Amino acid sequence: MNAIRTITAAVADIRGVALDDILSDRRSQRVVRPRHEAMYFAKVLTPASLPAIGRRMGGRDHTTVLSGIRRVEDRIACEAGYGDEIEAMGTAIRQKLPATGRFELVPPEDVDVEGLAARVEAAIAAGEQMTIYADQVAALAAQVLRLEQRLGAVTAAAEQQRADLSEELTEYRDALAIAAASTEDSPAVRAVLAAHRQFESDRYSSRERFAQQQLDRTLKALQTHFAAKDIAA
Repeated sequence: MNAIRTITAAVADIRGVALDDILSDRRSQRVVRPRHEAMYFAKVLTPASLPAIGRRMGGRDHTTVLSGIRRVEDRIACEAGYGDEIEAMGTAIRQKLPATGRFELVPPEDVDVEGLAARVEAAIAAGEQMTIYADQVAALAAQVLRLEQRLGAVTAAAEQQRADLSEELTEYRDALAIAAASTEDSPAVRAVLAAHRQFESDRYSSRERFAQQQLDRTLKALQTHFAAKDIAA
């Protein structure tokens, strides 16, 4: 059973209400307060994000979950003895949660990984300690693997582009060598030389693609020029 459902069932048992009532849309005070408490303990005792808690609390919105948590916190601050009651409930609920990690408390997709990373970074910067659940470590590891896969794909694509560009440059240099060897200072040769100089100037800029297209056109014109000369000869 998912940890959030385990917590909700434990609250229902302690408060003497049905689990289905907590998960339902019923709004009676007898049901609403245990529902808020279940939301509170789900946030305190698991690394689940508010949207994840809402999904497992009858498909509720994360703002509803946040409101429920704040209501419990307000009662703890204002209602005499309620804080002790909540603490006792928390102790009882913890005993129902596995401590060995033999099954997943919270799936990685339910963990707010970005928020967790920000909190870890802030704790490190402040030289503070913080508790991290095994679920959070698993979620962070899963995110690292996903990022490594994406980085690998991007790197492979960049390497392929670099190889393609190197091949094109080799073709350009060969064509330029032919042009340079020509004794005729023709407009076609001058156009290729000018386009190549412009391409080298615009490489790695926003104009690189346009410069490459222009160089391609001048090379094609030069090839046509030499082909015409061969036919005439």
